Amino acid sequence: MWKKIQYGLLLAVFYPLSVLPMPVLYFLGDLVYPILYYIVKYRRDVVRGNLSASFPEKTESEIREIERGFYHFFCDYVVETVKLLTISRKQMQRRMKFVNGAEVDALADGKRPIFAYIGHLANWEYIISIPMWVPSLKVYHIYHELSSEPFDRLMCKIRGRFDSIGVTMHRTARTLIGELRQGTPYIVGLIADQRPEPNAIRHWTTFMNREAPVIVDTERLGQKLGAIYFYMDVQRPRRGYYEITMLPIKADESAPFSVTEQYFRMLEDNIRRLPSMYLWSHRRWSLSHSRTGQMQ
Repeated sequence: MWKKIQYGLLLAVFYPLSVLPMPVLYFLGDLVYPILYYIVKYRRDVVRGNLSASFPEKTESEIREIERGFYHFFCDYVVETVKLLTISRKQMQRRMKFVNGAEVDALADGKRPIFAYIGHLANWEYIISIPMWVPSLKVYHIYHELSSEPFDRLMCKIRGRFDSIGVTMHRTARTLIGELRQGTPYIVGLIADQRPEPNAIRHWTTFMNREAPVIVDTERLGQKLGAIYFYMDVQRPRRGYYEITMLPIKADESAPFSVTEQYFRMLEDNIRRLPSMYLWSHRRWSLSHSRTGQMQ
């Protein structure tokens, strides 16, 4: 009962905010930004450390500029995500465009699934609108359940508004294998730049100038299913508007985890073009290769 009450309270707070026009929401975000950055200093040591290590070629003033840009954009990300509760399909299609969505949709045949990779870059929540751009494909997104059940329920409500189907990580293989056996054409959205659990590390790569453990289970599953791979390259022409171009990732069977490696190279390139819009507050690089499972 208490969790239902908590969920109701969350809706009572976020729904009225969501119906506000975007300019008003951005104004509120602009008010929160200096509080978050200068007063609360939310994870500022983590953000600054990540930026300094990822961009050693940049001066301190350039790092600070990216840092301020990150916090400003993070406020945009929050209000844009709140807006997803009530945003119309028409407005969503204006704000998130999949440039070559029709080309990807044409690949629907029920024989080979499509795995579409993206990172925690720009507003990754907006990819839930992809069903409007690939009508021939059933759309899944893989997610990690949040520790707060009421908040997890709220995010599932938001992410399911445009017919994208959420699948928890532990149900992914069973669900996708079952759909392929039934001949269902589908595409899966994968945010694959998270840090794996120490006991689940199978591969390391260089990511933004540092060694990092990476998740390879999605690539392994894709190999079993004969998947077609894409990277969702994102651009932000102006505030609140995004464009995704689906770039093919070619698997190389002679190289270990070639899809994962290419994904991280493409993500790095994308981050360097939008340096303030990556999730730098995440402790992504907190595990050491030489001392796997221990914090640096």
